[in-house]
Amino acid sequence: MAEHSLSNHFTAFFRNLNPRPSFVSRAASEHAIVTRLIENTGGEAGQLAPHCFLQGSYKQDTAIYTINDVDIVVLCRLWQPSSGGGSGGGSGSSWDRNRIFNAIAAPLLTDGRYRDKVRFGPTSMCIKVDLGIKLEILPVVYKSGNDDQDKEPFRLYRPETSTWEDGYARYHQSWLTWKNQQTGGNFIPAVKVFEHLRSSWSLEGGYPSTSSACSSACPTRCSLAAPPTTFTRCCRISPTVGPTPGTGRKCRRLVANATSSSPRSGRWQVGAPSTSPS
Repeated sequence: MAEHSLSNHFTAFFRNLNPRPSFVSRAASEHAIVTRLIENTGGEAGQLAPHCFLQGSYKQDTAIYTINDVDIVVLCRLWQPSSGGGSGGGSGSSWDRNRIFNAIAAPLLTDGRYRDKVRFGPTSMCIKVDLGIKLEILPVVYKSGNDDQDKEPFRLYRPETSTWEDGYARYHQSWLTWKNQQTGGNFIPAVKVFEHLRSSWSLEGGYPSTSSACSSACPTRCSLAAPPTTFTRCCRISPTVGPTPGTGRKCRRLVANATSSSPRSGRWQVGAPSTSPS
């Protein structure tokens, strides 16, 4: 394989991709305030005993420039499959998707700082709060048989199919961390470069970790640094095995070029295109 040294020009270019400290500080502040409102046991959402955790580019350190969004997964103490999404907190009450979304949005809608900035509807995947930095809040529930908030999959509602399905968030984070370690710390920087190219050329789609929590929680999205239109047909995420490239020639070529690296700092290896048939 050919090896190419990274120049000082690339070092300067990459340094400019990272968010400025002021954006990181603001994102952290807004996340802390919104999480505190939602998790308040005496608040409007308290009956669901919500537990919030981060997902997406901000959490995974793949955000570029100004941090476009902060993705928050809100795990509610409901179980699915069950009638209407499950019974909450032993109350015996039945909850459907709309009631869950309304409950999670309620503390934001009653707060003057956020009231006019909250957006969601019957077909929304997430609750969006536009503060310049966008917050995307994804309500999810436990999968029946599980009572551990750290165990996945959870269940999320897919409005386009009107069904509940398994979702993963921490598995994506674990495999991203693993891949970055396997590539000598080069995989996350590669993701940022791909995101820059996507943004510069106004391309549709994106690597799930830098898309919204809504799409990245879905386990069938490929976690490799390329648009879903390229990879979703030939790459899949296995929650127990990890990222698995498919057999497609184009997929293997892009995987090799995007993820192969030398363990030596500052050097990337470029894999040769596969000649196997698709």
